[in-house]
Amino acid sequence: MHEYLIKESSAEGRPDLLFLGEFAHNSFIGKMGHLACFVPGMLAIGSKILDRPKDLETAKSLAETCYWLYNATETGIGPEEVWLDVNVGNKTLYYSRMSETSDGIFRTDNRYLLRPVTGDKEYQEKGWKIWESIEKWCKTPTAYSGLYDVTSVEKLQNDNMER
Repeated sequence: MHEYLIKESSAEGRPDLLFLGEFAHNSFIGKMGHLACFVPGMLAIGSKILDRPKDLETAKSLAETCYWLYNATETGIGPEEVWLDVNVGNKTLYYSRMSETSDGIFRTDNRYLLRPVTGDKEYQEKGWKIWESIEKWCKTPTAYSGLYDVTSVEKLQNDNMER
């Protein structure tokens, strides 16, 4: 995973970001989908069980990238996917199809948080901030909806109910 799927890149003054891409046909694809934001929790738990400190550091860095992706939008809701242009020397990050919301990297259920593994309340606070954005922008009278555009402050829900 470290060798083939994780790449460093800088974006908007953040040289410390790690991205989890895809690998197909023997080459890296710079696409990070929103479900990749569950990987930090899996890595954190695995790092403790298997005594692999490098995995915990990777988990923290990936979680920071996911949190940054949420904060990079006006709504505080993360994009469905981002693309990392790894072929350009300056490693430009650009967004693709930011039309849907995800339920993100941090859940209120502690099994999905880095906080129980690290003991660091920072992850609880970040998770709460994301949850507040989900409540503000995605909540409907009966459930939660996706958004047409997570970069727009117009509350345009797409009528796709999310669990």
